[in-house]
Amino acid sequence: MHIQKLTLHTRDLSLQRTFFSEQLGITPVEQTDRSVAFRLGRTLLAFEENPRWDGLYHYALQIPARQFESAVRWLKQRCPLLQNSEGQQVFFFDIWNAQGVYFADADGNIAELIAHHDLDSPDGAEFAPGSILGVSEIGWVVDDVPAAVQRLEQEYALAPYRGYSHPEFTAVGGSEGRFIVVTRGRPWLPTGQPATAGWFSAEILTRQGQQTLVAQPV
Repeated sequence: MHIQKLTLHTRDLSLQRTFFSEQLGITPVEQTDRSVAFRLGRTLLAFEENPRWDGLYHYALQIPARQFESAVRWLKQRCPLLQNSEGQQVFFFDIWNAQGVYFADADGNIAELIAHHDLDSPDGAEFAPGSILGVSEIGWVVDDVPAAVQRLEQEYALAPYRGYSHPEFTAVGGSEGRFIVVTRGRPWLPTGQPATAGWFSAEILTRQGQQTLVAQPV
């Protein structure tokens, strides 16, 4: 699965635009009075202003595995790294053979740079914003994880990533794109903030072709 476009809400469009463009050095490719979008590899990441939005997103940006250490250095120069209660800032996910490092965007969303070591990767050149390969994860917060996983299987022909499924947390999709389906209130890594349900729109490319999933809070 590829996430071709991901649209999120933002409480303050100006702050989010400034964070991405000035702190991270990613120039907007589309912008209006109410929205802004950034090209991140194969994905267009868009934010729409909604002053009443009070949720918390988790999303991850895929980067080349051989540039992971360079990406950590790059990120540290631009914003604080998020850490867990033990002070850990870099995380290795055995079941996925992947590494991740987390940061907060202007809305306090839990964003991540993630590298999958099983995927082809360019050489270890220095990381830059143009190295980002795309949005690889979006958290989908629901009351019933198995029901949401079943919907993704039936409507989008997507299966749990690497066959792992749990009633409180299931990643659905593949190494290059997946929904992180979690139950409402489950703590997000690494900060432990509780997951909150909220609106997002994901335009995805699957073996069934182009499709759109719109998550609506209940």
